[in-house]
Amino acid sequence: IAHYATDSPMAYLYVLLIVQNAIVLLLFGAVIYTLFFDVLDLYQKGASLDPTTDLYNRRYFFEQANKFLHAAERHQFPMSIIICDIDKFATVNDEHGHFAGDYVIRAMADTIKQETREEDLVARYGGKEFVALLPQTRLAGALLIAERMRNKIERLQVDYQHKTIQLTASIGVTCISEFTDIETSLHAADQ
Repeated sequence: IAHYATDSPMAYLYVLLIVQNAIVLLLFGAVIYTLFFDVLDLYQKGASLDPTTDLYNRRYFFEQANKFLHAAERHQFPMSIIICDIDKFATVNDEHGHFAGDYVIRAMADTIKQETREEDLVARYGGKEFVALLPQTRLAGALLIAERMRNKIERLQVDYQHKTIQLTASIGVTCISEFTDIETSLHAADQ
């Protein structure tokens, strides 16, 4: 292009150098842009996940559950909640130590995740409590899932440092009937 505008080879080289620098700057900008959004995505995932279980944390659960709740009310589809609480968890920590407790928590999280569907919202609700929000699920379906979960937990044998830890869990289930807030339904399931 510069060759047609002038016969000077230096003008041609200057234009070529400017174009080359512009391309390098654009590529550099694209790399920085991609890295920025990758770091942002990583930060957002870290802020919404429980570090021990890789399940969603309580804060994220409430944010998403309220969105599910509004959609369920708007479209009038059923939704249920399951709360799962590890029985006598303090005994696990006392007898085997806190690292064993973390190991048990991870095993429970894996078991609960295996018994729920991909579209279910599963979270660590508290220290030894887990919650699963089941969209498009009536009470009968939630009871079946909870019973499968309970049976699997009862058969679960967590091996930790050459010792086997047996578990049981208390599980509460409710179908959401009041679409006001998620806490009302959580309280009903907890009862």
